[in-house]
Amino acid sequence: MALGVIAIIVALGVYLNLDRVHEAEMPILLLAHEFNPIVGFFMAIGLLMMIYSTAATSLYTFLVRFFAPNTNAYRGAVVVACLLGLGFGFIGFVDLVNTVYPLLGYIGFIVIVSLIINIVRRPKQKVV
Repeated sequence: MALGVIAIIVALGVYLNLDRVHEAEMPILLLAHEFNPIVGFFMAIGLLMMIYSTAATSLYTFLVRFFAPNTNAYRGAVVVACLLGLGFGFIGFVDLVNTVYPLLGYIGFIVIVSLIINIVRRPKQKVV
């Protein structure tokens, strides 16, 4: 319940300040900084912690599918993936989201079409 109330407050805050936040990359961070620079600072730290914790868990789950943990190949893959992630970090949040979201949408569409084709081509099994 508390998260729902917080979400409503955040949405109302952004909605009521659209004239100031419509071009901001992170509108809630702008509002927090305008409210109080100290609040904005802690909000930025919190957002960074959320981003890094998400990135770390995503990196781990992705690499574990291809490499056994605690092996040299895994360690090398972690270094390469971290360097790639660092490089992508310099692209900019909005540009990265504007590129990745549509790309994931197209990939999802291809997966759905592939599944439908697989279902249609599969011979029907007789239920006994």
